[in-house]
Amino acid sequence: MTADEAFAALGKHLDDLARIPFRAWDRYRSDIAPTMAKPPKRMRATAMQALMVEELEAAFGGAVSHRKGRALLCTVPGLVVQCKKLDGRGLPQNYPTRTALQFASQLHIAGIPAGTRLTLGYMLNSPGTAIAEVRLLAQMGRDVAWSRELTVNQTVMPIVMPATTTAQLSAAAPKKRDLQPKGGAKPEGKKAPGV
Repeated sequence: MTADEAFAALGKHLDDLARIPFRAWDRYRSDIAPTMAKPPKRMRATAMQALMVEELEAAFGGAVSHRKGRALLCTVPGLVVQCKKLDGRGLPQNYPTRTALQFASQLHIAGIPAGTRLTLGYMLNSPGTAIAEVRLLAQMGRDVAWSRELTVNQTVMPIVMPATTTAQLSAAAPKKRDLQPKGGAKPEGKKAPGV
C-alpha cells in the first residue's frame, strides 16, 4: 500500500494518531521523569512505549489488540499499526526478533491480521527533552518503503485576546522614529555631512 493510500484509508484517524506520542510524552514528563534525577534512555523508551499503548487504547478502544507481544491498531481493514520509538534514521528501535523482522518485511505473522504493517513512531530532539517528529511509516525489511510526518491539524487553537480599542492599538503602534534603520543610516535623498 502506498503512503497516499494509507493516509486516505486512515483519514479521520490521522489526528488521533498524531496526538498519541505527544500525550504519552506529556504523561512521561509529568508523572515519571520527575521521580528520577536522570532517567536512563532505555527506561524512558520503555515508559513511552507503555504510555503510547495506553493512549492508543484510550483513543481507539476495542480496535487495539494485543498479539505476539505487540499492541496493534486494526481499526482500518488492510492496515495494522504498531507504536515505536524511531532512531535517527527514522527506523523503529526494537530488538530484531523474528516477529519484528517479519513485521518490518510485510510478511504474514500467525495471529496478526493480514494487511500492510505500519509504524507510528516518534523521534526526540538531540537532548531528549521534546518530541521532534511523529511519523507514520512502512518498512520493507531494513529499509523504509515510505515515511511521512504526522501533524495535528487541530492544534491551532484560537487565541482569545482581551478587547482592544483603536486608541490602544494606535498607542502600541511603532512610532516613525522607531522604524528608522539602525547604524546611522539616513533617509533616502539626504546625505551625511561632508559627503
